[in-house]
Amino acid sequence: MRTPTRLRIPLFLGGLALAVVAGFVALNLLVGDSPDTTTDELYAATTPTPAATQATEATPTATRAPGETPDEASATREPILLSPPVAMHIARLGVDADLVTLGIDTRTGNMAAPDGPELVGWYDFTATPGAGTGNAVFAGHRDWRGYGPAVFYDLGKLEAGDTVDVELQDGATIRYVVVAEHTYPVGEIDMREVLARTDEETLTLITCTGTFESGDYSDRHIVRAVRSEVIPAAGSARGAG
Repeated sequence: MRTPTRLRIPLFLGGLALAVVAGFVALNLLVGDSPDTTTDELYAATTPTPAATQATEATPTATRAPGETPDEASATREPILLSPPVAMHIARLGVDADLVTLGIDTRTGNMAAPDGPELVGWYDFTATPGAGTGNAVFAGHRDWRGYGPAVFYDLGKLEAGDTVDVELQDGATIRYVVVAEHTYPVGEIDMREVLARTDEETLTLITCTGTFESGDYSDRHIVRAVRSEVIPAAGSARGAG
């Protein structure tokens, strides 16, 4: 059994900054890890994977491999969307949040956290939503000093089958369906499980939970969802009808 990659967590109310212990080199290795090396509950889907919808006329499709027929391509690849993500909507939680792009704090080696209670951060060293493959990782605060409950306060209420929508700048929306969720003590989080790439387009959401002591929460709650459909922008070829 693998020894978890232990994390350094800064003392910050609702803090989310996860440490990548060996800096950028280790980060690249973690993000590039093959999903078949993971064994944790995080990758154990609790519901069947939804079938992806077909590409719309307004949505660019994946390039076919040499010798591959159109039917084969559509059966094995998700439509590729190139517009950047700008917002996240979670109907069950009443979340309608702007997205900000996050990276690594070069001073600390930590994964940066959103700088506001109502923002959700997307880590741009993980997969891009709409790419058709890979693991796009997002984080949001549970609470915020002087503000109270923040954007992911109720993240632990999500269950298998709930939906998470990522809105793109061009107005299209990618819908993901929750397949798994798990709470980890801070000292037991395995970053291979959180950041590892996936062949199927996947969404990973992270927030704090547990007991607040000595300036930080004891646990992290992680939700895993997979892409189920693309909702075209209003006024597109099919969206207008």
